[in-house]
Amino acid sequence: MNDMINTKVRTHKNLYGVAEKFYGFTARQWIFLILAFVICIPGYLWLKPVIGEELTSWLVILTGGPIILMGFVDIQGLSLPKLIPFLVRHFIDFNKPLTYKTQKQLDQEAWERSREGRKAKKQKANEARRQEKLQKGARSLTAAPD
Repeated sequence: MNDMINTKVRTHKNLYGVAEKFYGFTARQWIFLILAFVICIPGYLWLKPVIGEELTSWLVILTGGPIILMGFVDIQGLSLPKLIPFLVRHFIDFNKPLTYKTQKQLDQEAWERSREGRKAKKQKANEARRQEKLQKGARSLTAAPD
């Protein structure tokens, strides 16, 4: 009897992804569905007499499809507008072939880079010394009395 009094109802702490639905669609889906209808139906009615029914239907599909996808696509918790920047970054910015290199090759490349850096520093120091000598020589020529 005492166990029945202490009974607790278990609920999940994380209710991520739960969305209130109106007639089976979420608010985001309704917004993009209505937006697609507002764009596509007048476009169809306006273009049908101008360019014909078949071409108009293809144009409506090509314009309405991405709009509807924006509301309905959900990949790993990201809607399409949030997913597009990640896809662009993945496929365009970081789309480089991977090359296999052994540790010996990596060490050799690091040694060559450090050697080139040391050479560049020496050249820069030598150039600075040369410039300084030229400036001293030019000053001594201009300061010498005639």
